[in-house]
Amino acid sequence: MDFKVIVNSQQNINNIKKVLQSLEKNSFGYTNLVEKIYSTLAGFGLSPNISSGVDFDKLSTILESPDVRNKLKLAKNDLDRYLLSDGKDQVIAKLSDIYGNLPDWEINVYVNIISISSYSTENKSIMVFYNQPVEKQLKTIIHETNHLIFHDRYKEKITLILGEKAFSDIKESFTVLTNPEEVGYPNHLKLREYISNQHSKGKSIDDVLNILTVEKYSELAKIDNKKG
Repeated sequence: MDFKVIVNSQQNINNIKKVLQSLEKNSFGYTNLVEKIYSTLAGFGLSPNISSGVDFDKLSTILESPDVRNKLKLAKNDLDRYLLSDGKDQVIAKLSDIYGNLPDWEINVYVNIISISSYSTENKSIMVFYNQPVEKQLKTIIHETNHLIFHDRYKEKITLILGEKAFSDIKESFTVLTNPEEVGYPNHLKLREYISNQHSKGKSIDDVLNILTVEKYSELAKIDNKKG
């Protein structure tokens, strides 16, 4: 597995659109997260709001400006250096501990101007926020690569048995194994707790998933949804 850090204006725009569309489907914290994105974009000279949305034509021009491109390239260079030192080894060690043998992928890591990241299974790419320490960017890489691997190995099976929503819930909850300090979504608390506890008892990821899909998911999801 390898990682290629890239600065690309169109990918920045695609990611922002994808994140906003995703947030519309997830009612948990929708307004706060959208306002967080809009606040970040306002720092780049835009004036987005809930009713009118984002002026993506203006954003495209801003992203191509020398000042913004320089900021993104500096972040790219810092992350490149960190990955070359021992950052890449940290990612591989963390993911190998969960999944065993990892796929032989080259993952594109796009430097992004918003702090909410996404991933693409089609072209094996992820996003990191430019304006944060490389250590936090590495956690994002681990988190999003976790999603890519989980999607590749388990989506078909889980979706066939439990459906798309269950797959999304379980996929998001499984990040507790690689980033246990993450809070996670409020409607995944019991799922994350169960996955963490079972894995700490020595159960493999396949064993945990088998128990979830056969008997535990529906029970835990009902508890989480009441709290969420």
